[in-house]
Amino acid sequence: MARYTYDDASVGSGLDALAKAKSALYNTESDISKALQTINSAGKGYIEYSVADAAGIVGNDLDSIDSITKEIASTAADLAYYFDHPIQSAIGNLFGTIDMALFNLLEGAGSGIEGIFDGILTIAGWGSGLVGWDGAQDFLSGVIEKDYVGDFFDYQYESGALKSVEFYSAYSHDSGVAEVIKGFGTAAAYVGIGIATSGALAADIGFTYLGEQGRKTQTSLQSGKSFDEAAKDGFKAGLLGAAAAGAGNLAGGLLGKQFGKVVDKFHPTPSNATSAIASSADDVAKAGTKIDDALGAASKVDDVTGAASKVDDVTSTASKVEKGQSKSLTEKAGPLRNKADMVSRLDESAEGATKTATENSGKAKLFVENENDLPIMKDHEGASGSTDKLSEL
Repeated sequence: MARYTYDDASVGSGLDALAKAKSALYNTESDISKALQTINSAGKGYIEYSVADAAGIVGNDLDSIDSITKEIASTAADLAYYFDHPIQSAIGNLFGTIDMALFNLLEGAGSGIEGIFDGILTIAGWGSGLVGWDGAQDFLSGVIEKDYVGDFFDYQYESGALKSVEFYSAYSHDSGVAEVIKGFGTAAAYVGIGIATSGALAADIGFTYLGEQGRKTQTSLQSGKSFDEAAKDGFKAGLLGAAAAGAGNLAGGLLGKQFGKVVDKFHPTPSNATSAIASSADDVAKAGTKIDDALGAASKVDDVTGAASKVDDVTSTASKVEKGQSKSLTEKAGPLRNKADMVSRLDESAEGATKTATENSGKAKLFVENENDLPIMKDHEGASGSTDKLSEL
């Protein structure tokens, strides 16, 4: 992992050096005690210095060295295990980094909420100063200065429940990456509280102002500034934050409208879809009308066919008449034969029209079956009925 390097030999050498320094310091403590005793004896009655106090100073140093040595040894053991087990460490890196990001978002959200309260307290402290309540202002200043959320998470990463997350994560909790993710959590807190309270744009901007004002007032107090100076810094930061929130909401609204236009081009809106369905329903109605016309034409073909049958009867009668009369009747039957031919051609045309009408009826039924939830079904039952008549023919 890029965050760590480990040289076991160097760590061991350092621990040995600490042990030698501790031994040398212990010997120094003994030498100091002997020297003080000699001085006290030489200046008895006037020069007196507590040997125990001197020994205590060195003893504290010895305790510090012991604590440092134990901490280094524990950390070295963790690093040794990390590099000796690469597969387990890689899995730990993955989940440690994910957990770190989630906790960064949570810390950022908590910091935003704390900032809102600090912003309210900043306004209250400023008002207290105006009316001369200096004690109240000092108390509020102390509350604002303390970073409750940040201190809590720092402890957890360094010594508490999140120590393993800090160890395995690809980045540390106080790195630049962590600060960016915390910023997203803070912004989410402002927006979420704004939506939860009223959902209005003004609420989002207002909570952003309070949060940024409180956060800046806190850091300014921590840097040693007076309350008035810190409050001014917070006021400026709040205005900048509110302006940024307003601009972000405006830009988001414009982008949303443009995105909506793009979506409409590829996916019809309900109104466009209704228009398309209505247009298709009109096509079904027109198809039904054509079917009715075709049925009417078929009826006329039946009439013409009957006339042709009568012509055949006349021709049969003419063959029984005498030769002279037959010639006369045959000449008269000629025009009727021409009409019979015309009837035959009409019959063929009627069959073509019937076939076309049947196909249109099939398409109309298919559309109606796919759109069986449309009111148009009841309006065009006639078209379906006409189709049944064609089927009988």
